[in-house]
Amino acid sequence: MQYTGLGCTRLSMSRLCLGTMTFGWSADEQTSFAIMGAALHAGINFFDTADIYSSWIEGNKGGESEAIIGRWLKQRSRREIVIATKVRGVPVAHIALAWLLAQAVITSPIIGARTVAQLTELVGAVDLALADDEITRPNEVSRSF
Repeated sequence: MQYTGLGCTRLSMSRLCLGTMTFGWSADEQTSFAIMGAALHAGINFFDTADIYSSWIEGNKGGESEAIIGRWLKQRSRREIVIATKVRGVPVAHIALAWLLAQAVITSPIIGARTVAQLTELVGAVDLALADDEITRPNEVSRSF
């Protein structure tokens, strides 16, 4: 696995990040534990989560993935995991789409939705105006790949 530093911190995280959006709905707790164990074994120490994950599933309220990650971490003697979540009051999808819309070479990003609610949320991205540095920083990072 390749690793990179997080800004000017001492954190070293894997170049691949494990998204935990399936934990608590399409991946039950036992499967989620197995996925995190296999990811760690493969060298992935960077996990992404958000309390909105699985909130669209009937019977879930959101936060299921965080609860599963917490129970998994509680069983471990070492805490060598970097956990990221979403910040900045808008869905991450809005930021990603707004960044794409700011690119001169992209005419129209393609969106997909499984529900009307997801479509409604995605459409809101066109109203998000990113600051110059919120556009240039991801551009710089994407050029390094």
